[in-house]
Amino acid sequence: MLHTLSGKRPKSDLVEDMKEFVAVYDAAEKESSDPKGVAIRMLKLERGKDDIDEPINSVLRGALRMVAAMLDLNAKIPIENRGDQQPTKYEMKAYNKARDEIAEGVILLQKRARQSKSARS
Repeated sequence: MLHTLSGKRPKSDLVEDMKEFVAVYDAAEKESSDPKGVAIRMLKLERGKDDIDEPINSVLRGALRMVAAMLDLNAKIPIENRGDQQPTKYEMKAYNKARDEIAEGVILLQKRARQSKSARS
């Protein structure tokens, strides 16, 4: 469904993609060991260091901001008109900030995985 919305699969059928998503969700719900079912998280756009979902939120926020930065950059300097022209540091600032936020979330996820692994040992 995300590929369709992003234009990666322009010939796909959005209804079929949504059906596929529901099928994947239903299968995950059947296989889930959580009695509450599969957790669908809503992204918190503000930072919450004490929030248990902060690593995931950080990655998602960074990904959304990166897409926005890329769209903004390509709107200012279309790829087909760019030639050898490279974006300036200033033009790359939002993209780099988003990349750093994704990296921070990944580091937090790795720390959590190590803590979980050591707790099981």
